[in-house]
Amino acid sequence: EDEHEKYTILPFPPMVAAKIQFVQERARALDVGKVIQAKLRIDPLGKKTRFKKKRLDDFGGLYMVAVGSYRVLYDVDEGTRCVEVQDLITGIRRDVLETDTMDPEVEEHIKFLRQFGDHPNACGSGTP
Repeated sequence: EDEHEKYTILPFPPMVAAKIQFVQERARALDVGKVIQAKLRIDPLGKKTRFKKKRLDDFGGLYMVAVGSYRVLYDVDEGTRCVEVQDLITGIRRDVLETDTMDPEVEEHIKFLRQFGDHPNACGSGTP
C-alpha cells in the first residue's frame, strides 16, 4: 500500500475504548483495537473492492464494518483522510440473543449489552 493513500484513524472516544477493552478481555490473543485500525486505515470506503461501503440511514449515515461478531460504526472525512470510529455494537441478531443463551459467544454479547446498552437502531434492539 502507498503510504499517502492511508487514512488516519482518530483516537477512539472513551465509550468506544471501554467497549473495545471489554471485547479485548475476551478475545484470546487478538488486539481488537489494532484490528479495527487495520480494517479502516487502507480503504474505509471500500473503493478498491467490489463491495463499496454505503452510508447507513438507520445508523445516522455512518459506515459499518464487521470485526468478528461485532460491528464498528464509523465516519470518514475524505478531505482530511480521517476516520472517526463512533461506536462498537453487537452483530448478533436479537432473536439469536434471546434463544441461544447457552452459546458462550451469545453469552458474551448479552453481557456486552447489559454493560453498555444497545444502539437504538440495531435490528430488534433492546437488552436481553
